[in-house]
Amino acid sequence: MNHLLCASVVMLTVVAYLSCFYVLFGKRTWRVIGVKEAIPLVMVGVLYFVLVVFFSERYGLELLVEVLISLVVIPCVLDVGLGEFMSLFLLILPITGIVGSILSYVLFLVGIENEWYVEAITLAVTLIFLWGFYLIKGKSLDRDIFILPRYISVILSIFLYIIVGMFPFFTSFLKTKYRGGATPLISALLIIGGVIILGATLFLIYYINAKRKSDYEKTLAKVYSEQQREYFSRMLERETETKQYRHDEIAQLIQLQHYLEKNDLGKAKSFVNEMLQEITDISNEVFDVGNDIINTMLNYYLIPLKRRGYKIDVKGFMGPGVTISEKDLCIVVSNLIKNATEAVSDMGTEDGFVKVELKMGEVFWNFKVINSTINEGIEDTSKADKNNHGFGLKNVRRIVEKYTGSFDFCLDNQNVTVEVALPI
Repeated sequence: MNHLLCASVVMLTVVAYLSCFYVLFGKRTWRVIGVKEAIPLVMVGVLYFVLVVFFSERYGLELLVEVLISLVVIPCVLDVGLGEFMSLFLLILPITGIVGSILSYVLFLVGIENEWYVEAITLAVTLIFLWGFYLIKGKSLDRDIFILPRYISVILSIFLYIIVGMFPFFTSFLKTKYRGGATPLISALLIIGGVIILGATLFLIYYINAKRKSDYEKTLAKVYSEQQREYFSRMLERETETKQYRHDEIAQLIQLQHYLEKNDLGKAKSFVNEMLQEITDISNEVFDVGNDIINTMLNYYLIPLKRRGYKIDVKGFMGPGVTISEKDLCIVVSNLIKNATEAVSDMGTEDGFVKVELKMGEVFWNFKVINSTINEGIEDTSKADKNNHGFGLKNVRRIVEKYTGSFDFCLDNQNVTVEVALPI
């Protein structure tokens, strides 16, 4: 019986941790299990078997093995970076510890004291709560709504570990002093206090993230408004230049006619080339791919680079009818273009370039940005830029996941290629 109970508890614990990552932290992309992931999973299976067969009588050892198995299994099956995984896992442990302490004390009050049974029931209730929340509300929330910046996550984890250490102390004291259950008021206050701490913690995480998101969107709206103003200002400049060209067009045609009447074909050809170059300069000064938001970003970030002598190439067209909202489109395009221009700005004009490609298919539309870089990795930048750059790409990935699209990043021979594909 203990073997089966031990196996069930360990399995439920790993599933509970995995569910926290999936439900609360939005890590819902599964890895493809290859040889690299299969080896540690097989080792975990062996450890699991040894625990169940030889150590099922030792409850304390099971806690350590649960954590070790979770540390191996979760990064192997979910698409999450090691650093992010560790910061989230350190936050999960005290949260689940508080839940376990509350439920174990409730079970003690109703007469269930066997540690294995208490653990199994606690895990089952935790899983029911998590997946009930997911089905009722979790699906509609942003996937990263409970993910805090790492420094805040560490501070909160330390606070929660203190709470986790204090809660069993009080429950053990009550179990010893009032074993007959003569203090229902104190027990109720302890349980309610634990629930309030847990609820306040989750609300605090939600509130901090909601505020950060609101501040980011306000900043984005302000920046986009400035970019639009700049874009329309350039459009007016282009229109003025076009009017100036048309104003002189008759005089230029008269001069061209004069060269032809004199049969001076050399001067006529040179004059026509100058006229065509002027037209080309006017048409190339402003990028137009058929979408105002993309036009705004392209012109705001790329025209200054082009004027400084960098190689800029924009190809493609984006027609109407795409499903992505204007706000989300602005976030995706602005972050990708901004990151590219920042990387190229660190290079000389001889080697620096940015290429932008748009493709409209029947099912998906693609936005690809290729740029040169002197950095060996995506994080090789100043500290401030690291935070902004990571936050921007994080938002791009979140939006891509929201629309069930794809995000590809490649760094090859000091050229960065980022491609986003989203459904039409």
